[in-house]
Amino acid sequence: MDRSQNWFLVLNILFMFPYIQALNLTVECWNLVEISLNAAGNYSRPYIDVDDLRATLVSSTGISMTMPGFWDGGQTWKIRFAPIVDGI
Repeated sequence: MDRSQNWFLVLNILFMFPYIQALNLTVECWNLVEISLNAAGNYSRPYIDVDDLRATLVSSTGISMTMPGFWDGGQTWKIRFAPIVDGI
């Protein structure tokens, strides 16, 4: 059985990344996916100033999950996820 799934990534971000586009990803069940983003602006306290970085991931079957993003230092932000079952 093919364990890979196509995921459509929708980022719900306010004012941070003005040129975000939807991504089409092919991932396998239980395999970690990490998406890195570079902020357009500078933040003196990014871990406090930005509290609404989320990605909504939608499988090819229409199932969705929303994952939080996090600050990874400097102007880098990341979102990590791994599908937990086949077909998601």
